[in-house]
Parts: sequence; structure tokens; C-alpha cells
Amino acid sequence: MAAGAGSSRNRYTGAPTRRFTASAMPDRPSPPPRPVEPHPLECCGRGCQPCIFDDYRAALRRWQAATAIAQPAGCADAGPPGGG
Repeated sequence: MAAGAGSSRNRYTGAPTRRFTASAMPDRPSPPPRPVEPHPLECCGRGCQPCIFDDYRAALRRWQAATAIAQPAGCADAGPPGGG
């Protein structure tokens, strides 16, 4: 098969190449996965600083900020149902 200007094969491997369109390549990054809330029994109850729940709240704030950046304008809030 001759490789021409309109070829859709990789010139090194011969594998088909992908053509990406604007809709296939979003201009915003996809949001990271939401942090998993620790189970209440995972806390030792000794008053650790920081507690696993402090770490979770900090991770949740970072996730909310990253989600706000990744979300297109005009989309619904990506927070938990009920606004909690």
C-alpha cells in the first residue's frame, strides 16, 4: 500500500491513525475522581492532628476546586446531592 498525503496509517507501524475532532478533544480537563469519605470507625478517636477527616475535608476542597475548573460554565453543581 503506498503512503500518500491522504494516508490514514502510521508511517512507522502501519497501524491506522486516529483523527481527532474538536468534540473528541475537550478544551477543559476532566475532573479528578471524588475523594472517598472515611468510615467513622476508621478514626481512632485520639484527637490526632490532622485527623483522617481533616485530610478528607482538605482533599474534598481540592476536588471541588478542580471540579469547578473542569466544569463548563452553566453546568449544574458537581457537589454531593442536597448541597452537603
